[in-house]
Amino acid sequence: MKQTLLIFYIVMSPLLVNAQCEDSIKQNKDWKFAAGVTLYSNNHYVWNENLIERQPLEFNFRYKIKQHHVLRLSVPISWKVNKAGEPEFPTPRYPMGEVTLEDYLETLHDQDRVYAIYYKMLQFYETVYGASLGYDYNYSLDKYLSLFAGIDFAYNKWQVDAKYYTIDYNGLNENGESALRGIAATNLRHGRIGYSMKPLMGLRLNFQKLLLEASLGYMAIKSDFFYHLYGSTIGNGGIIYDTNLYGKDSFVVKYFMYNFSLYYTF
Repeated sequence: MKQTLLIFYIVMSPLLVNAQCEDSIKQNKDWKFAAGVTLYSNNHYVWNENLIERQPLEFNFRYKIKQHHVLRLSVPISWKVNKAGEPEFPTPRYPMGEVTLEDYLETLHDQDRVYAIYYKMLQFYETVYGASLGYDYNYSLDKYLSLFAGIDFAYNKWQVDAKYYTIDYNGLNENGESALRGIAATNLRHGRIGYSMKPLMGLRLNFQKLLLEASLGYMAIKSDFFYHLYGSTIGNGGIIYDTNLYGKDSFVVKYFMYNFSLYYTF
């Protein structure tokens, strides 16, 4: 009886070890849902130059439909970020508090234009928001590593809002006198909307409950530029003028994009 049990144990041991290994691999790889954040990326969202003052925090979600099929979702989470510097103006402008009114008026002698503008910035901030949805095919290379290839489609919007008022003077005459042309309160909103498609491939490293994902893709973006300027101006004669201007343009940009993300799996 003991010999029979010993033979049975010897025969079954490899099968039991193999089953335990399969259970271990299954425990390590069989995730259904993953949630994480982007650690590093060169995603510009709407343009091939980084217009963003601070890269937004990007949340990523992965849902495994079956062993090889994965749905992808990424959402940039951006709050209002104060931008450094000042917006570009088509005419010479001087910020209040950095240049005195007397110095400002004196500089009008040296301007190529007949007037310049003295301004005060009230707010100047940006936001980025949107979403990316895609699919990839996941192929396991070993217990911890897998290869994937897929495609993402995204909609993103980058927007800058500025509010400021300006004092507009004529150039000085021979007697050093300058006439006030007007005082204006202005709101400016401009930005870009990006519609993008990104074929990609990458690697996933899965250990315990953590999943590290690295990918490289080729981003093609149709970017729409827009602006909206509106405000009111009190002229020299006390007359109020309202301004309401719109504008837009479109173009296509392409570049290689890389991305590193960390997830917790469920």
